[in-house]
Amino acid sequence: MKRRAALYARTAAWDESPTQQLLKLRSFVEHHRWETTEFVDDGVSIDSERRPALQALLVAVRKGEIDVVVCTAMDRLVATPQELMTLLQEFSEHEVDVEVLEQ
Repeated sequence: MKRRAALYARTAAWDESPTQQLLKLRSFVEHHRWETTEFVDDGVSIDSERRPALQALLVAVRKGEIDVVVCTAMDRLVATPQELMTLLQEFSEHEVDVEVLEQ
């Protein structure tokens, strides 16, 4: 069975584009031949509690629709070590892996 990947991209300013992040993410998952769903928060600050794409990704994780979350860098996903620990705990509870392309 193919793995189901959630591609997550986020830009902080309206004058930025998520295109470069998405190209890297798509290339990575194509190499692995995973099924993909894209979640993009465009022009949304990491500090914002309103990140609709991240919230939708979490709903998909909780429904068991995602096997792996892929992002270009951890700072696209979370702002603080505490947020990282919370998110990784939730992913672990749902047996979801995380792939970060740039460390």
